[in-house]
Amino acid sequence: LHSADAAELGLVEGDAAQIEVADISAQVEVRLCDTMARGFVLAPRLQGSALMRLAPGEPVACRLVKGGGA
Repeated sequence: LHSADAAELGLVEGDAAQIEVADISAQVEVRLCDTMARGFVLAPRLQGSALMRLAPGEPVACRLVKGGGA
């Protein structure tokens, strides 16, 4: 996550966040990378995580919220 995007969301390096995509959600730890384009989130599809249900390499619209979600 770009640091400027993180700041707009009230997130800092190491914060817990929830990625939500359609009916899929996963808890993640925020990592910042200013060489990434703004407006994008890169999330690994870790074995056993809900994100494994996403197609590899396919960009999808998602929601990122601070903490464990709503």
